[in-house]
Amino acid sequence: MNPNKAKWLNFFVCIAASVVIIGALFKLQHWRGADIALILGLSVEALIFFVYAFVPDSSAQHAPAEVAYEVTRQFQDWTRCCRKQTSLRPTCNA
Repeated sequence: MNPNKAKWLNFFVCIAASVVIIGALFKLQHWRGADIALILGLSVEALIFFVYAFVPDSSAQHAPAEVAYEVTRQFQDWTRCCRKQTSLRPTCNA
């Protein structure tokens, strides 16, 4: 994504989140305008998340399945090593 577009998208996310937080504060304090602030803030948030669904993720280097496989493999190696240890504290770095 273009860094300039990412900057503006992040800006709108922050503005909408702040409106939601202010609306929640108004709602908790039973002040007037809470309903409007929550409706506007959550609507803008929903619209932004809808837009985010179509933004390509350029920072992802690995597919989620590859990451899950690697984490599972490392965990299995670690547990296999820990079973071989006799002390309570595993020291294996396999």
